[in-house]
Amino acid sequence: MSDEPEVTTLHAQQLPLPPKEISFQNHVERQWEKIIRFWKNGWADESSLSNLESLIEFERAKLFDRNEPDPRPFDWKSDWIEAKMIHDFNVDVVKNRKQHVDDVKKMWFEWTERSFTYFSDVSLEALKSMVLIDGAAIIAALTVLSGQIAQPWPAAVLVSKLTVFTSVTSLLMMGAGHSVLFLRMSDLVSQVRSILIGNTKHHKLYAIPRYLKRYADPATKLANTLIFGSIAVFGISAFLSALILLFAPGPSALP
Repeated sequence: MSDEPEVTTLHAQQLPLPPKEISFQNHVERQWEKIIRFWKNGWADESSLSNLESLIEFERAKLFDRNEPDPRPFDWKSDWIEAKMIHDFNVDVVKNRKQHVDDVKKMWFEWTERSFTYFSDVSLEALKSMVLIDGAAIIAALTVLSGQIAQPWPAAVLVSKLTVFTSVTSLLMMGAGHSVLFLRMSDLVSQVRSILIGNTKHHKLYAIPRYLKRYADPATKLANTLIFGSIAVFGISAFLSALILLFAPGPSALP
């Protein structure tokens, strides 16, 4: 028989977490819901975040440094720990999401700059090239049709008429296509830039692709049809003209 006294081990009863009405964790969650709601609407609620961080630090010092918990029988320390975890998680979410939002804004800013350069410079140069090509074809055809050649080859007259008609049609299609594209895209680029200025609302930022698909795609398809159609018209005209000249009787057959 042992002479040592029996020792009874008493397990401290685990206190429950405080109810939501008085829970610090619930308070932190509500504050973060407000902060994130404002942030998504383009408003950085820095004052609320600073006040929340000060409150969290105050509660930490009261519970752990001074050991002055609320006298009500709840596990206030665990409640604070969970509140701190929620706070740290949301801080990380905002930091990472902010970087993503900034990158998306930068991408769309670059898109607007490239689009403006393309439609103001590249598109204009392409239009000039087609004007020169079609214009040269029209001038050559009018030389034949204007009577400057005494006895024009009948096949050349037919080709000249075809060239004038198709070249003018090609020019009109090319000009209309570039006009539709330039005017529509200039308006859309301005709209996108207006969304990106200042504190951008997140739902508007992520809606830009849908906005462009809805309003840019129809105009782009129409413009591309006209532009590439004008090239096709000119190419078909040149092909038919070559066939006419190839199979028509030569000038030696003239009386």
